[in-house]
Amino acid sequence: MRNSDRFTRIVADVPRRFVVAVGAVSAAVLFALPCAAADSAQDLFRDARAREETLRVEANPEPGAVKAAIQAYELVVRRYPRSAYSDNALWQAAGLARDLFTRTGDRRELDRAVRLLRLLVSGYPSSSLVPGAVLEVARLVERPAEAVPPAAASAAT
Repeated sequence: MRNSDRFTRIVADVPRRFVVAVGAVSAAVLFALPCAAADSAQDLFRDARAREETLRVEANPEPGAVKAAIQAYELVVRRYPRSAYSDNALWQAAGLARDLFTRTGDRRELDRAVRLLRLLVSGYPSSSLVPGAVLEVARLVERPAEAVPPAAASAAT
């Protein structure tokens, strides 16, 4: 008996309903895997927002934790640049970077805040956040020393 004949006989012995059920389950699993693995913009934004809220409760959060929250917001923009959440993510990330600069005096965080706000203005010109972003950029660029408390300013020099 040839191999193809054996296969035909084995397949003929399997009930047709079983084959259809296995095929349907396999297709459902294969279709659902990519959908489950990919977070939506809303999910990513909510996760970033939860990180931020956790930091806001702490008296003195670690700079690394603040940077991780900023990166979580940036991930929303990177993965979903056309999402309605992206302009909000940039605004929130810029606020965290500004606050980190205020607390630590680290000029890189000021530059990061300005960069994120400028990206919001240029990338999302119809956003309701643009006027506030323009004002905040002007304030941070013209008078960055006002954003730094005296203790952080003396530590930074």
